[in-house]
Amino acid sequence: MDEDVSKRRYVDVLEFKNAKRLLANVTPLDSDQVNGLRDLYPGLPDDYLDLLKELGYGSYGGGDYSIYSGPSSPEFVYGNDIPEHLRRLLLIGDDCQGHCSAFDPARAYEFVEIDPISRAADPTNQSFEEFARNFFLVDRE
Repeated sequence: MDEDVSKRRYVDVLEFKNAKRLLANVTPLDSDQVNGLRDLYPGLPDDYLDLLKELGYGSYGGGDYSIYSGPSSPEFVYGNDIPEHLRRLLLIGDDCQGHCSAFDPARAYEFVEIDPISRAADPTNQSFEEFARNFFLVDRE
């Protein structure tokens, strides 16, 4: 039986004027896949896992932002030549221009952004959902 739609965190995104374009290149994870991520990374925030399940991973808005199908190591993006402070991070997406988003398990899965030049990992001071709704889940024509 399908879950109650009213309990879905991102159900409003499906009503956006640009929903078809915004979601054209994303693929939702099924419950087993999301539970697998939760088992591997018990601290992953629910707002992130809900996005993967309800909307999906892939390229949002025709390339505005890319969400990975699950956390990736920094080597996935940066290769082996990365600063020590990035090694602990779990990368979850990027803006296709070098800025990556990640969770820091050493800091209670704090949501951070990585600068492509300095490679500094700075806290966003917002939840993943706030970031997503301000940056790439935007209702525009």
